[in-house]
Amino acid sequence: GTYFPNTWAGSWGGDMTYDGRYIWQVNVGGDNDLYQWDPYTGAVVSTISDPIGYWDYISQRGVGYDAALDIFYIGGWNDNVIYEIKGQSWDNPGEIIRAWSDPFGGLAGISFDPARRTVWCTESGTDNTIWEFDPATSTILNVYTFTSLGDYALAGCEIDANGLLWFV
Repeated sequence: GTYFPNTWAGSWGGDMTYDGRYIWQVNVGGDNDLYQWDPYTGAVVSTISDPIGYWDYISQRGVGYDAALDIFYIGGWNDNVIYEIKGQSWDNPGEIIRAWSDPFGGLAGISFDPARRTVWCTESGTDNTIWEFDPATSTILNVYTFTSLGDYALAGCEIDANGLLWFV
């Protein structure tokens, strides 16, 4: 029931993830950084950008967070790459650890599953694909398509406390 205008966003705020205290949200079409904001006040607490300007040179759409390792997974349909980047506790927040090519294209949402230690991605395209991969091995574990939804129907992605996958 509470609304906070995201005046910090360039064009619009993209996918979000929760770190246990704050919301992290992708800034699409502005500085393309990750914004940490307080869910009770809407105030921006911090940002993370790429120290060499690589993953944030172009807007990304999805973001997931591994709280145990303080690692973010960020990516989008402009460059079709998923970046694993360092969180705030690391020596160089925002620095790329690893990157993977998006095999389906149209990346619109990312979520980290803490129970399975995997990453889920939604693809907004003609097949509306949802897929899961193991970031430790780069193995694709599951692929689901939702062609009955119509073209370009998916966005966002998050795992809830019960292990259920949610997407828009």
